[in-house]
Amino acid sequence: MDSIRKLKVTKSDVGHYLLEWDSDVFKGELHVQVSEDAINFNGEPIVLTNEGESKGLSSVSVPDGDKRFYFRLLDSYGLSITCAERALRFAGGINFRDIGGYATADGRRVNWSRIFRSGHLSNLTGSDMRVFEKLNIRRVCDFRLSEEREKENARLPNNPELVSLEIMPGAGDPLYFHKLFQKTEQVEEIVVAMRTMMSYLISDNVESYRNFFNELLSHGGSGALLVNCSAGKERTGVGVALLLRALGVPQETVLYDFMLSKIYFPAELEVDRVLKKYGVSNEEGKGAKLIWPLLETRESYLQAAFETIDSVYGSLELFLESCLGLDKTRLGELKRLYTT
Repeated sequence: MDSIRKLKVTKSDVGHYLLEWDSDVFKGELHVQVSEDAINFNGEPIVLTNEGESKGLSSVSVPDGDKRFYFRLLDSYGLSITCAERALRFAGGINFRDIGGYATADGRRVNWSRIFRSGHLSNLTGSDMRVFEKLNIRRVCDFRLSEEREKENARLPNNPELVSLEIMPGAGDPLYFHKLFQKTEQVEEIVVAMRTMMSYLISDNVESYRNFFNELLSHGGSGALLVNCSAGKERTGVGVALLLRALGVPQETVLYDFMLSKIYFPAELEVDRVLKKYGVSNEEGKGAKLIWPLLETRESYLQAAFETIDSVYGSLELFLESCLGLDKTRLGELKRLYTT
């Protein structure tokens, strides 16, 4: 398992972070350095002992609570891992995460603070705006339809360039789930429909995802890039999964990143909105149970997308090259831009 998955960084208060790690990650004495730069760590390290506990835990103070900080953890045996807060808990945004830090099969790691993923950001507070501004996001790849953006309108700091990569929710029919809820009360039918939709994202939206990779390659080193849709978990989830796989991140870790939406997407808070959207009655709580597969995150959803790649295109490698235009040269450039 990628060690980065056994680390957690949480901003506990202004100027304070909580670092947690599993006991089997580091051995012996542990040095922690803090920096505003994900590459350069010049400060004096904090020295911690790391023996005899099931989990490691450390509270680290930083000089300016509004800035984004990175932590390099180095143990006595030379293992070094750089980590940061993965989920930025915006009060007025949902499912906002950094995809940095993941290890690739060839020993590199995805760069921190280069690519973010999220759901809509239409209710950002003043404090959220200040945090967002410092992320230096210069381009937004948005998979929402124009009518979705109108309902979830947001003016983002730094006026990032908007790249519209529209993908229709559902499976090729904007009323796909409306019709389904009218004719069934079986939860499992909704689960199957979700898997069908995830398969559709691959089979019928090649152009949108190809354009997404074109944007990644043309974006280069000019600030960070945000990938988003309404919930930040299906259309965005597939796009980020394809990107991580293209960068060489193992499927197991890609699935782990996808499943983080189970933690960071506020499903319970979205029930009333979804019931209203699809005109579903919630008598005796039956409606909430019926729509729940739309709100939750399941491993089988992403698996359906990759099963479609294998069955329709033969392999991920063939799909990346023949459909997304990622030949050996372009894959190499993608890795140069977004991994270290």
